[in-house]
Amino acid sequence: MKKALRFVLTLQSVPVTLVDDKGKEMSCELRELNGTQRDQYLKNNADRVKLDDKGNYAGMKDYDGIQADLLVTCFYIEGKLATKAFIQSMPGSAIQELYDEAKRMSKLQSKDEREAEEKKDTPETTAKNGSSGASSALGSSSPTSSASPSSS
Repeated sequence: MKKALRFVLTLQSVPVTLVDDKGKEMSCELRELNGTQRDQYLKNNADRVKLDDKGNYAGMKDYDGIQADLLVTCFYIEGKLATKAFIQSMPGSAIQELYDEAKRMSKLQSKDEREAEEKKDTPETTAKNGSSGASSALGSSSPTSSASPSSS
């Protein structure tokens, strides 16, 4: 018997709060990419991929701005897309966590990353760790640059 597929056609989103060094909170949202946005992101990053002599994936040529390049397509600050300069000014830990969640929501992970996530969210692992792995420490991030947070 074939497995039936069912999809909810509402894009996922995750609320995020950024707190600056003066304690001011910014209301943010990380949104799943739609098909067009996802394809454009993949197309824009195709030149970063290294291939071996047989045409197989052999790693990345360039990582410069790779996380910010994804986040400028899906990270909104007070309703506007964040700028690359602002994202790059944020603490690396916050960028990494946002990037990982953006990849997960839009199914941009590698096969190994997806398999690790599936193992992490099994009932045995959840019971051992005491959580589902979905919590975030982003509320304590404090961007310290004067870079503009969102594009006009």
